[in-house]
Amino acid sequence: FQGELWMYNTYKATGRRYYMTSYDGLKLAADYFPPKGDAPRAIVLLAHGYRSGPLSDFSISTRDMLEMNLGCFLIHQRAHWDSEGELITFGVRERYDLRDWAAFLEREFPGVPVIMDGLSMGASVVMAAAELDLPDNVRGIIADCGYTSMRGIFDKIIREWFHLPPFPLVPLTDLYCRVRHGFGFSDVNSAQTLAHAKVPVLLAH
Repeated sequence: FQGELWMYNTYKATGRRYYMTSYDGLKLAADYFPPKGDAPRAIVLLAHGYRSGPLSDFSISTRDMLEMNLGCFLIHQRAHWDSEGELITFGVRERYDLRDWAAFLEREFPGVPVIMDGLSMGASVVMAAAELDLPDNVRGIIADCGYTSMRGIFDKIIREWFHLPPFPLVPLTDLYCRVRHGFGFSDVNSAQTLAHAKVPVLLAH
């Protein structure tokens, strides 16, 4: 609670809200926390987890980053907080949002390196973005406690939480998702995307 209160007060004092339109027409939001004093030596683009938000997921680490003269750019993932959207796609579409936010930062803060840092679902989003043609300002990725694939995590959850076999519920839900929403549970796999990563990646678990 103290960390969240500190973030709230710091944001009121020095923070700034940014908006961007996603590749599929959603209005996305992000909050920037500038470091004290000089221009940031780098900006950390922070992606929060499933049904969470930047205030709760990064209330501890933001203060440390600011003290290291790092700017903190905390995005609101689509369908979370102040960003539009009705679907959470577990990295399938969010990875393009991350790429476009990095391009936004390249225009807004020219010459400043960017590190992508994700927690939980955010970690899988940054790993999914690793194989994309990212802007030149992206110098590295930090993935903290991500999952390999949406299909893998759903199989695990249905076994451990509901004590049911994944078949046939998960494949049927996958088929419905493909027909109804245009993406499937196996569309992104971190083991595959990291094999094509174009920047260094630090995995934390």
